[in-house]
Amino acid sequence: MIKINQENNITFLSAAVTDFADSLGYCEYKIPLSIQGVRPKPTQALIQGTKAHHEKDQYEAEHVV
Repeated sequence: MIKINQENNITFLSAAVTDFADSLGYCEYKIPLSIQGVRPKPTQALIQGTKAHHEKDQYEAEHVV
């Protein structure tokens, strides 16, 4: 989860490691947009990558001891 707070004209951003891992390569763009409250639609690549990730997790849960 990304949390954004403003105090005395200072913006504080805190995020879990997994939030940053999800946006590797895009951090420099995602952080300012998150601060501004911009939530773009997911791209086709993101949708496919998320699906592949979930399928891999499911496979590992079923086959890895």
